[in-house]
Amino acid sequence: MIDVEGSELLERLPFLQKLMLLTDGSMTLLLEIYTGHPVVVETLTQKIIMANEDIALRLGVALGDSVNYREVILKDGTTDRPLLYAISLAPLSRLTDEFREDLLRADIPIGKIMKIHGLEFRRELVAIGKERATGRVIQIFGLDEGEYILKRVYNIIHRKEILISIMEAFPASAYLEVI
Repeated sequence: MIDVEGSELLERLPFLQKLMLLTDGSMTLLLEIYTGHPVVVETLTQKIIMANEDIALRLGVALGDSVNYREVILKDGTTDRPLLYAISLAPLSRLTDEFREDLLRADIPIGKIMKIHGLEFRRELVAIGKERATGRVIQIFGLDEGEYILKRVYNIIHRKEILISIMEAFPASAYLEVI
């Protein structure tokens, strides 16, 4: 992953890919506008984990704190086409009971959960990158070995703390349309 500032990667990307990597708005809404269809969540994994050193540092929580780990595919709700792969980490101590309940239901995109609960927040882009697709991502998007994905990591900040940290990825061969 590379820092966003001064990224040469951005200079070579089509507009829509740049927008997807750099937006500080809802990716679900952006994908719904792009496809013209509702976006649905397919949850691959959701579990409560204890923060290890890396996660504790990333989220600014104590070692061993409870964290919701959620791995999903955002899909076109009409065609069932996979649009985006994402992993999110949310410290449970920072979530209200109602927000946690909706998050654990697993079928609602995070952006929509935040809208439902009327939270004031901001998204803080941490890094973007290009890397070779591996394992699960190859299967999800039907990629060949050696194909690249584009990915970003960002934090959702609420009350000056990380509410959720999210990694999103999509094939570098997707969203190449010229606008």
